[in-house]
Amino acid sequence: MALGYTIHNIYGVMENACLRIARFFENGLNQNSWHRELLDRMIIEIPGVRQALLTKRVTHERYL
Repeated sequence: MALGYTIHNIYGVMENACLRIARFFENGLNQNSWHRELLDRMIIEIPGVRQALLTKRVTHERYL
C-alpha cells in the first residue's frame, strides 16, 4: 500500500513539472487531450530553449 502511494506521488510530481514546463515555454494544452499532448511535447527538444524531458521510448511504451 505504501509503495503504491509513493509511486502515485512521484507520478504526480513529474506530471506537474511537465505541465509547468509546457505552460512556461509552450503556452497551454488542449483540454480534451492534454495528457497525450503533454507527453508528446516533453519528448521534443527546443534548441536554445530547453532539452527534451522524456525519451520517445518512455512515452510510446505506455501507449502501444
